[in-house]
Amino acid sequence: MVRTRIRRTGVALVIAGMFLSSVDVNPAGEIPGAYADAPLAPASAPASPEASPSAPASAAASPSPAAALAIQQNTPAPVSSDEPKAPEAGDLTHLTFTATDGLSASLIAPADDAVAPSTTTSVEVETVRGAGVEVKVGDVVVPFSRIGKRTVDNKTGSTHYVYYGVVLAPGPNVVSLTPLGAGGARGTTSAHRVYGPGRPTTLALSASGPLRADGASEDELHLEGHDQWGHRAAAGSVVRVTLISGDARLARVKDEPREASATPVPLATSSAAPDPQQPAAIRQTVDVVLGADGTAVVKLIPGLTPGDLVVHAECGESVRDARFFLAPNLRKPFVNGLITAGAGAVPGNPNQPDGDPNGTNSRRGRIAVFGTGVLGKSLATFAYDTADRLQRTPSYGGAYDGDPNDKPYLVTGDASTRRDDALSRDHLFARIDAGRTSAEWGEFRARTSANDSTLGGFDQLVDGAKLELNGQFRRASAFAARNDVGYDRRVIAPSGLANGIALRPDIVVGSELIVLATLDAHTGAVLSQTPLTRGVDYAIEYATGQLRFIDVPLPFDEVFNPRELVITYEFNAPGNSAMTVGGRAETTFGRNHAIKLGAGYVNDSSGAGNVTLASQDLSGTFSGGNWNITHASSQGALLATSAGVPLAGSGGGALHASYNRATGADRLSFLYDRTGIGYYDPFGGLTTPGLLNERLTFTHKLAGSNGELSLDVGHQSNIGLGGGGSNEQTTAALRMRRAFGKRFVLNASVERRVATSNLAGGSAATAQPTPFPLLSPLPNALVPYQAPPTESSTQVSLGADWRAAHNVDVSVNRLQTIAGSNEVQPAQTDAQIAYDLGKSGRAYLRERWSASPVQSFAAATQSLTAGSGGTRSTQFGITRNLGPATTLESSWSIDHTANGDDVYAAMGARERFKLGRTSGDLTFQHANAVGENAANAGFNLYGMSLNYADPSQRFRASASGQFRTGNDAGVSLTLGATGALSPDLSLFALINDARAIGSNESDERAGLAWRPSRSDKGVTLLQYERQDGTSTLNNTQSGVLSLEQVLRVRERTTLVGRYAYKLNGDSQYAASSSLAGFRVDQAVGSRLDADAEVRQSNIRGIAGTKATALGVEGGVRLGDQTRLGVGYNFSATADPSLSTTPAHRGVYVTITSVVNRLFGWGKR
Repeated sequence: MVRTRIRRTGVALVIAGMFLSSVDVNPAGEIPGAYADAPLAPASAPASPEASPSAPASAAASPSPAAALAIQQNTPAPVSSDEPKAPEAGDLTHLTFTATDGLSASLIAPADDAVAPSTTTSVEVETVRGAGVEVKVGDVVVPFSRIGKRTVDNKTGSTHYVYYGVVLAPGPNVVSLTPLGAGGARGTTSAHRVYGPGRPTTLALSASGPLRADGASEDELHLEGHDQWGHRAAAGSVVRVTLISGDARLARVKDEPREASATPVPLATSSAAPDPQQPAAIRQTVDVVLGADGTAVVKLIPGLTPGDLVVHAECGESVRDARFFLAPNLRKPFVNGLITAGAGAVPGNPNQPDGDPNGTNSRRGRIAVFGTGVLGKSLATFAYDTADRLQRTPSYGGAYDGDPNDKPYLVTGDASTRRDDALSRDHLFARIDAGRTSAEWGEFRARTSANDSTLGGFDQLVDGAKLELNGQFRRASAFAARNDVGYDRRVIAPSGLANGIALRPDIVVGSELIVLATLDAHTGAVLSQTPLTRGVDYAIEYATGQLRFIDVPLPFDEVFNPRELVITYEFNAPGNSAMTVGGRAETTFGRNHAIKLGAGYVNDSSGAGNVTLASQDLSGTFSGGNWNITHASSQGALLATSAGVPLAGSGGGALHASYNRATGADRLSFLYDRTGIGYYDPFGGLTTPGLLNERLTFTHKLAGSNGELSLDVGHQSNIGLGGGGSNEQTTAALRMRRAFGKRFVLNASVERRVATSNLAGGSAATAQPTPFPLLSPLPNALVPYQAPPTESSTQVSLGADWRAAHNVDVSVNRLQTIAGSNEVQPAQTDAQIAYDLGKSGRAYLRERWSASPVQSFAAATQSLTAGSGGTRSTQFGITRNLGPATTLESSWSIDHTANGDDVYAAMGARERFKLGRTSGDLTFQHANAVGENAANAGFNLYGMSLNYADPSQRFRASASGQFRTGNDAGVSLTLGATGALSPDLSLFALINDARAIGSNESDERAGLAWRPSRSDKGVTLLQYERQDGTSTLNNTQSGVLSLEQVLRVRERTTLVGRYAYKLNGDSQYAASSSLAGFRVDQAVGSRLDADAEVRQSNIRGIAGTKATALGVEGGVRLGDQTRLGVGYNFSATADPSLSTTPAHRGVYVTITSVVNRLFGWGKR
C-alpha cells in the first residue's frame, strides 16, 4: 500500500513537472506595474529596440511591403501626448536573441483589423524560440522598455511578448512586426492594420425596456458612441443628454434612488417627478462620460403622465434625437370623492359669503371626485369639483415651486416637493390614454413647432381640449383653448449683476419661457438660443412677478459676443379672452425612418390682436451628417402690453436650412437663414427681421491630426425696418491651425470682405428695450450704424496657443487690416492666459483691444449688439476648490467705452460642512459695476443652508436663507420639515418668504400633531398659516393661529373643538379677529347619530360683527356610504359687508355619499 502511494505520488509529480516546464512564464521577471490599457510616461532614457552587445541588431526597420505602404498612406500618425513612462521595476532590454533561422513574427492581440480598447493599449506578438520582435506603429518604433511580459513554451518554442503602453492614433494604424535574431539578423516584416478608437461621430440611444408611467420604476437609457470608422468610440468623451419633453427625470447611475414614489393623487404629494406643466423644469440635462467600450448609461425615472419622451444627446459635433413612448400605467381603478346636497337653511360659515369657493353653497350641493385607472384597455384620469376650480393660484409654492432639479430642492429636499396631475382653469379635468392616443380636457402645453426648431413657434400653457394621435412613426395633435390671460414678451440685455426684473404680477404658474440668446457681434445673426431652467438659472415669484437670477447671465460670451434675454409669459387678465386653435402633424419615412416631415399651425386672438403662425419642417440624418429645412410664416400681431416689447411686423416669413457632413478628415457645413422684415413671433425666441445670413464652411484635418485647414464663405443682407434700403456684405476667409509638437499651436487666416449699402439716412434699427425698475440702466440709445455706399477690406490674422508650462496656457491673436477699411470687424488684438489649478480649479484672464468700436452689420439687431461702442474689453475670473468642502468662484468683465470704463464683477465662495446628522453650506457672493453706463451698482449676498435627517429617515428638515444688500436688496428664507418627532408627535412646516424693496411675498405653514401611539382617544392639531404680499390691490394679509382637538369620551361620543385667531389685519379687517367652534357627535346604535354644533366669529374694533351660528342635526346611515341628515339652524349669519342679513334660520336637510365607485368602476 505504501509503495503504491509512493508510486502514484511520483507519477503525479512527474506529470506536474512536465507541464510546468513546458511554459516559461517571464523568465526575466514580470514587471510589476506594467498594466495593459494604462498609459505610461516617458522614461528618462528609453531603450531602443536593439539586441545585446553580443548580438547587436539594427534599429532601422526594413522596407515595408507594398501593402503596408498602401495602408500607411491613409493612416494618421499616432497621437502623442507625453511619452509613456517605462515600468518602474525595470525593463527587458537585457534580452539576448539567439535564433538563426526560421525568423517569423505574428500579431496575437489586438487581432488584424480589430479595434484596440483604447488609444493607449497593449500589443501581444508571437515569434520563435530565441527571437525578438521589433514593433512599429506607423514610423514610430516601440522601445523594448515597453515589454512587460514574456512567455516561452518549452515544448514548441513559441515565444510571446506583451508590449504595454503602445500609443495608437484614432482610426487605422499600421503595426509592422519584424522578427530579430542573432547577429543582427532581421526577418521579413509583416504589416497589420489595427484601429484605435476615435472621438464619437455618431450616437445611438436605446431604452432598457418598455417604459411605464408609474412614477416609481427606474429605467435606463443606453448610449453608444461610434467613431467615423464605425467602431466603438474612445473612452472619456462627455455626452450631454437633455430631456426635451415628457414627464420623466434624468439622473446619473451613481445618484441615490428616490426614497418616496409618486401616487396618482391630484394634490401635494412626495413625487419627485418634474411638473409636467413647467417646460423649463422638464428640460433637464445630465452629462455622462463614455466608458471603455464607448457606452454610457443614464437613469430615467418616469412620471405619471403617459406620452412621448424626446431625448437629445450631444457630443461635440455629434447629435442624436430619440423618441421613447411612456406607456400608460394600467393600474386598478381608484376613485375617491363625495357627493352632497342640501335644502333649507343649511348652516354656513359665519361672516363668509355663500358663493365663496368651498363656502355655504358647497354644502347645498357639491360633487368632488377624483379617479384614475384602467378602463377597458385604456387609462382614464379625471377630477371634478363644483366648489372650486382645479387651478394653481399665483401664490402656489410661495417664493418658488419645488422641483427635484431645482437648486432650492437640493436645500429643502422632499419636504417641499409638490405635484399636480389634474389641473384645469375650470371645474373639470379629464384625460384618457389608449395606447399612444390620448384626449384631454384641462391645462396643458401646446406646441406647434419641432423641438429643435431655430425659428421658434407657439409653445404656451393653455387650458382647453387636446387630442393626440401618435403612432410609432406618425404623430398628430390638435387643440382648442379659451383663457382669460394676456401675453407679454420682453427682450432685455443682461447687466451681469443678477438683477431682479419686475414683470407683471399675477403670472400664470408655469407659463414663463426665458431664453438666453447669443448674437454675432459683427453680423448681428443669432448664434444660439439656450432655454433657462427655473430654480437652476432663475427663481420667479408668480404672485408679484419678481424674476431673479441664480446663475448670473453675463453680457458677453467667451469671445465677447453680446447676449440678450428673451422673456415670454402669461398673466391673469380677468375680462380678457384669448382664443387659441392649432395643431401639429409629423411623420417619418425613408431608410431607418431617418427623414422627418412636420407641419404646425396656430391662431391666437386676444382682444383686438390676432396672430397666425404656420411652420413646416423637413429634416434627415445619414451616416456622418444631417440636414434640415424649416419654414415659418406669420400674419397679424398682438397688441403690445409692455413698453419694452420690440416693434412688431404685420406679417412675413422665415426660412432656415442647414447641411452638415463629415467624411474621413473632411467636414462640410452649410447654413441659410432668411427672416422677412414683417415676420413676427410673440411666443418664440429672438428673431432678426430683414436679415439674410448664408455661410459655407469646408474643413480638412491635416495628417496626423496635427491641425486643420478651413475655407469659410459668408454672405449677409439686411433690409431696414420700413423698407428704407438695404446693405450687403460678402466675406471669404481661409484659416489654418497647425500644431508644432505638444505645446505650440499656430493659427493664421486671411479674409476678404466686400460690402455695399443703399440705405437712405441710415438703417432703422429695432427700438431699444426700455429699462425696468429693478434693472440697471442700459446704455444710452446709439445712433444707428450708417454704412458707407461701398466698403472693402483685406485682413490677415496671426495667433498662437502656447502651453508655457504643464498648467499655464497663453493665447495671442492679432487681426490686421492690410487693405481698405472694415467697420464691422476693425483691427483688434486678443490675448488670454489661463492657469490650471489641477483639482483645485482654473483661473483665466482675457483682453481685447479694438482700433475702433465694433459696428453691427444687421439693422435688425444693431441696438442689441452695439451696446456701448467699446474699444477695449477685459474678462478675468477664477474657479477654485480651496479644499474638499470649499469652492471659490469669481468673474469680472471690464468694458472700456468711448466715455469711460464700465466694470462688471462677480465673485463668490461656498463652504460645505457637516456636523453629525446636520449638513449644510455657507455662501457668499459679491457683484459690482463701476462706470457711467453701469451706474455704480452692486450687491453682497450672504447665504446659509442646513439639512437634517435622523438615521431612520422618519424626520427630515432643511432650511435656506439669503440676505442681499446693495442693489436690489432683499432677504429670502426657505424651510421645509416633515416627519415624526416622537411616536406620539409629528411636525410639518413649509416656509417661503421673500422681501425686496417695494415688494414682498410670504407663504408660511406649520403644523404640530399629537396622537397617542397606544390609544385612539384623542388627536390634537396646532397650526399656523400666514400668507401676505403686495401682489393684490388691497395688500391682503392673512396670519392665522388655530387649534383643533378631537376627543373620544366614550365609545360612541366624540367631542370636536376648533379655535382660530387672526394675528394681523389688512385693508378689510383689523387684526384680532377670531373664529371658535364646538361640536358633539353621539352615535345611536349602528346607523343613527345625533349632532350639535355652535360657531362664533368676532372682529374686534368693528361694531356688530360678532356672529353666532347654532345648529342641531340627526342622521341615519343608508347603506355603507350614504348619510341622510335632518337638522335645525337656530341662528342667522351676518354678511361681511354688514348691508344685509341673509336668512339661514330654519329646518334643513342634507344627504352626503362617499364615492369610491362610479358605474361599477372603482373599489371592488
